Amino acid sequence: MQTYYYFVEGQTEQKMLEILKTSFQCIRPGKIRVFNVVQNRLNKGHLLMLKDQTNVILVFDTDKTDPGCLFDNIDFKKKKTL
Repeated sequence: MQTYYYFVEGQTEQKMLEILKTSFQCIRPGKIRVFNVVQNRLNKGHLLMLKDQTNVILVFDTDKTDPGCLFDNIDFKKKKTL
């Protein structure tokens, strides 16, 4: 069974995903956690809670001009799942 874990930037994105998940049923059910991947770095603790084969979805808006932290988080996630 596929599992999904959503890291969302803030409360607004969290609420939006809850509505899309429950009312509209247009995204897969899964855990939603507020964590800004554009400004904060993921660590091992964030990934330890994920089961094998979990699909990680990152939800954020594009008001930041420097994507460095986001790219670091994507690289970190890739390395930890290999």
